[in-house]
Amino acid sequence: MDPADLPTLRACFATYLYQSWRQEFAHVDDAVRAFLGDAPGRAAALADEVQVLLAATTDEAELDAWSTAAGADYLPSDDGRTFRGWLEAVAVTARGFHTPATPSPGLGLPSIGPPHPSGVEEDR
Repeated sequence: MDPADLPTLRACFATYLYQSWRQEFAHVDDAVRAFLGDAPGRAAALADEVQVLLAATTDEAELDAWSTAAGADYLPSDDGRTFRGWLEAVAVTARGFHTPATPSPGLGLPSIGPPHPSGVEEDR
């Protein structure tokens, strides 16, 4: 399967799990959560595409090759996982991902407006 066929999964791998991801994230799961936080509308697509990939192959070597072709530099075996097990965990994380709720007006919370033009915050 061509990584271009799974654009959300490929985007996650190429932009968050590229060669130097370890310099930005303490753990691979943090990188996946960062992708979801930056692209919360893509969580369902990420989970769906993982399932498509897992349905297409059960071979660990093929999953490894796909991951590398998609731009990821991560070996689940470094964390005692298989590719299949790790990808299943990615799908579960994506399916359970929720964006933080934005408080609605009228909840007794202070309103937050644009920054003061002087750059100094005023008490509101």
